[in-house]
Amino acid sequence: MLQAKHEPCTMTTVLQNVSRMLRYYGLDRHVSITKVETDRVFGWAYDSKLLEFAISNGWNPDDRFSAGITHGTQFSFREPGGVRPALQVCFHPYHTPTTSSYFLEIDLDLASPAGGWRSFFIHAGEVIANLITRKKTDQDKIAKLLNKRGIPA
Repeated sequence: MLQAKHEPCTMTTVLQNVSRMLRYYGLDRHVSITKVETDRVFGWAYDSKLLEFAISNGWNPDDRFSAGITHGTQFSFREPGGVRPALQVCFHPYHTPTTSSYFLEIDLDLASPAGGWRSFFIHAGEVIANLITRKKTDQDKIAKLLNKRGIPA
């Protein structure tokens, strides 16, 4: 009788995956994460380093219409080059009479829709599957893709 080989369930969280990416890019000290959901984190930028990093490293900006409809902001960037998974950072400007900052929404998609045709279809499949199943992106799958990319845990 054949026995199925089961991988242990690691239950990786989005906080672990996002923190891993921020450390990899040396940006973890520039962000304060204040809320964690199943597939994304929210927090505050201590300074403009994360935004400057995304712009100076050629991250793909989401078009303003798409960013506005899906995330309620005009400023959203994704890792370039069709990497899997792809970090997405949405910047929500926040201003008071004495300060300006960005409220952040950060998640990892299986692929960026701006990373070429293959990447686009992987992302579209992820979005459609999540809508149909009413589930969120599997963070264990994200962690495995980060391992393949060589991103240190």
